[in-house]
Amino acid sequence: TPDAPHTSARAVKDPKIKQVQTQVSKVIGVMKDNISKVMQRGEKLDDLEEKSGELADSATRFRHSSRRLQQKLWWQQCKWKFIIAAIIAIIIIIIIAVIIKISRG
Repeated sequence: TPDAPHTSARAVKDPKIKQVQTQVSKVIGVMKDNISKVMQRGEKLDDLEEKSGELADSATRFRHSSRRLQQKLWWQQCKWKFIIAAIIAIIIIIIIAVIIKISRG
């Protein structure tokens, strides 16, 4: 249209339109900043999710290894109890054998 160049030149000179354009530019800047912050937040949430997954895996490994250690220590304690019981039994058998030998002899 022949009025288009005339209208755009008048629009730039009109203070109300200039004020609206300034406000629109500010809003665009704020929106770009907000989008950037949302994207950064999303990245931080992804990192947090990954770290929480690693922590859960680590906790599971810790639980399994602590159970294995607990069982190992339990068996070790049982082994020592058996050895002590065997030594006491041998000492009692020796004492009984000596008493029997003395009483017969």
